[in-house]
Amino acid sequence: MQLSTSRVWFVLALFSLSILVSCDSGGGTPEPDEPSEVDVDVAGAVTSAENDEPIGGASVEVLRADNGNTLASATTDTTGSYEATFTIEESGTPDQIRLELSAEGFVDKEVSTGFQPSVTKDVTLEAMSMEASASGMVTDSDTGDPIEGASVTGTRPDGGEQLFETTTSSDGTYEASFEVADEPSEIEISANADGFEMASQTVTFSEDISVSFELPSATTQSTASGQVTREDNGDPIGGASVTGTRAGSGEKLFETTTASDGTYEASFEVADEPDEVTVQAEAEDFESGEQTANFGEQVTADVSLQPATIEATASGTVSRSDSGDPIEGATVTGTRADSGDKLFEATTSSDGSYKASYSLEATDEPSDVDFAVSAGDFKSGGATVAFAKEIARDFQLEPKTTEATVSGTVTRSDNSDPIDGVTVTGSPAGGSEKLFETTTNASGEYETTFEVKVPDEPDQISVAANSGDYDGSEKTVDFGSAITADFGLSPSEVNVTIDGTITAKLDGSTVEGAEVSAFRPNVSGALSSTTSKMGGAYSLSFTVLAPDAPAELRLEANESRFDEATLTVGFSESVSQGIALPSIEISSIEELQAIQTDSNFPIDGFYVQTSDIDASKTASWNGGKGFEPIGDDAISFTGAFNGNSFAIENLTVHRGEEDLVSLFGAVGEGGAVRNVVLQGVSIIEETSVLGSSSVGGLAGFNVGRISNCEVSGEVNGRINTGGLVGTNRGVISSSRASVTVSGVVETGGLVGENSSGVGTGIEGSIQNSIATGNVAGGNKTGGLVGDNFQTVEASVATGSVSGEVGNSESVGGLIGRINGSSNVISSYATGDVSGASEVGGLAGTNISGIEISESYASGLVSGDEDVGGIIGLNGTDGANLNALYWDTEASSQSSGVGRGDATGTTGLSTSEMQGNSAEENMDGFDFQNTWRVVMGDYPALQWEE
Repeated sequence: MQLSTSRVWFVLALFSLSILVSCDSGGGTPEPDEPSEVDVDVAGAVTSAENDEPIGGASVEVLRADNGNTLASATTDTTGSYEATFTIEESGTPDQIRLELSAEGFVDKEVSTGFQPSVTKDVTLEAMSMEASASGMVTDSDTGDPIEGASVTGTRPDGGEQLFETTTSSDGTYEASFEVADEPSEIEISANADGFEMASQTVTFSEDISVSFELPSATTQSTASGQVTREDNGDPIGGASVTGTRAGSGEKLFETTTASDGTYEASFEVADEPDEVTVQAEAEDFESGEQTANFGEQVTADVSLQPATIEATASGTVSRSDSGDPIEGATVTGTRADSGDKLFEATTSSDGSYKASYSLEATDEPSDVDFAVSAGDFKSGGATVAFAKEIARDFQLEPKTTEATVSGTVTRSDNSDPIDGVTVTGSPAGGSEKLFETTTNASGEYETTFEVKVPDEPDQISVAANSGDYDGSEKTVDFGSAITADFGLSPSEVNVTIDGTITAKLDGSTVEGAEVSAFRPNVSGALSSTTSKMGGAYSLSFTVLAPDAPAELRLEANESRFDEATLTVGFSESVSQGIALPSIEISSIEELQAIQTDSNFPIDGFYVQTSDIDASKTASWNGGKGFEPIGDDAISFTGAFNGNSFAIENLTVHRGEEDLVSLFGAVGEGGAVRNVVLQGVSIIEETSVLGSSSVGGLAGFNVGRISNCEVSGEVNGRINTGGLVGTNRGVISSSRASVTVSGVVETGGLVGENSSGVGTGIEGSIQNSIATGNVAGGNKTGGLVGDNFQTVEASVATGSVSGEVGNSESVGGLIGRINGSSNVISSYATGDVSGASEVGGLAGTNISGIEISESYASGLVSGDEDVGGIIGLNGTDGANLNALYWDTEASSQSSGVGRGDATGTTGLSTSEMQGNSAEENMDGFDFQNTWRVVMGDYPALQWEE
């Protein structure tokens, strides 16, 4: 134990006083002898009074008993041992010394012993106690009610030392205070009460402990057993439900099920023992039963059950199988399927419904019920149905039938001839139900047997005879087993209408004024005739007797410009039939010459060439004049001619000073020439045309349409001379001339003059066409057109062009002179060009063309005056020049225009205009849609591929 502060100060004061006394005794007084000293050793052990375990770390103070001065101090080691030593003057030794001991968790202690130089003193210390409390509540676990008088104890879990014991008050609460000298880590608290199971909890020890308990009631084990049997015969009942309840309160104590021998056994426990137990048994098909037995560890109760009674019903409807109508008065009977015993019988009401109620013992249910249904005019019915307490079953009965035969003859009313294939039907008079249907034979006779349902047997029947070609007839006759009904039918009339459109087979154009007739096959007399109207529409109507109507009709159409058209159509009241008139076939030069000279070959006819034609013999016709042109200035060719791409070879037309010289002298407005090929073995000699004005290889003068035609050979004329057409005021497309052309004025490789019809509104145009022959002439000479007033588009000239007649001017590789409202678009010329003046690689002279664009020239150009790579002379009213190119090397011309404005023209070298370089340098051209690059050559038009 450590010295207190007051004691320390007391010791220090004594020490100081002794020093002062010794100092004051100085002076002359001699010093006394040194006092003798005693060495003192105090030792021992400190242990716990409760278990004798050593106490380590305990403080031990050694003091004089007389004055309390500290002599020495020590601390116990782990074994509880201590040792304190000190020295004291022998004269000042005390009679006794006092030991003061203290240790954590223990009560301080003082002990005294006599003074000795060696003192041994063992000391025990009492553990220091701790105040703690425990509280809580004890309740009934079943009801939650407090339990009064329950004993609650607290013990150490390890040693079982009881720390406290108390009893709950009326509200089930408890509270106990107690002390512990050796604090446990846990405490076990237990609660016990009469009539309840004991409960305990181990919790962590603390100064304030709270633990509550819910005690389950103490129970008594019991076993119930017995047997459940039938009351009527004592047989055991397996699978019965057996329930035990507390008699009086109905509290369920147990529930079980009987075995196959009807026995049962169930163990259960009760907290509050009843006086009696009520045992109740229930089983399917039995009335429930019960017995009351005294409670004990063994409860025995046998129960007998009375079989239950089942109330069953059967219901449904009875109706006709054919119509679904209800049947009144039908008898419905139900019997056991196993024994045949009747269960019920019922009769249907006016709506066909029935319902029957009957009783059965539940233990005697049939597995199936046989239903039998009967009614006077119907076949009996029935069914076997699985038994159920409520059976709903509908029935349909098939009516009984009676047999009858009907016969007769059906003839025509106008001549009594028998009618084959007439449909004869019968139905009840005034009704719609079909009783029979049959058909007459070739003799007009019929006979059939049919059945009638007895409930619906009529007094009379209606018999009807119908045929598609006759008016129907109906009779009402008495019903019986044998019925006869004859008929005379009047033929019906068929009003026939035939309409359609008359067209030309060659081009699909409509034909007005064609005579159209309808005939019976192989009969000459027409049933009806008419004439096609404007737009080619026609309509025929007539009437025939239906039985005599033909299976097919023959249609004939005639028009002077066509061959006759005949076709067969199926007979019908309404026929829609277009008729295409075939073209007149041309297969020889004689037939070709017959056009306009023979009434069978009209000038406005529609023609198709069907083979190659050798026209060599024309060289000797008409005294050497050769072929007489088709059409003239008085009567033009206004029909249509399809050469069908067959060739006409070696045609000769030598007409001296005549005008309109060609295969076709004049193609008038509405005329159309296509797919004509004029060719021969020798190009120079194969076609020779000589004339004065409007001279061409295919047509001298054109106001119609010329397409996809080709001409090769030689054409000579004076004015308006062209390899294909002399004078064009119509449309030329996709055509080609490989002709050596010579003339005086307005000379062109394809067309001499391209202009418009005065007052007609027709404008001449040339599209997608090419001229490859050499051209020689005077003024207004061009590789494609001599004198142009209208549109030239996507066209080509490749032959050489020379102005050889007089002092020639207006000489061009594509066009000699451009006038009026001309447009020259996307075209080119590659031939050499020469003349006196106004000479150009593309055009000699431009007077007032509206637009000249996206074109080029690549031939050698030479002349005396006004010479240009593109245009010789571009007048003051010249066109809008745009994207025009010429080859400066090939043309030997450094200027695009000889005289006039050259804006829009560009000179390029040969290499710059050929191959891929063309697309780079001729950027004004549309190489996507119009032009294409040709490797090693100048650009070409895409249609040339």
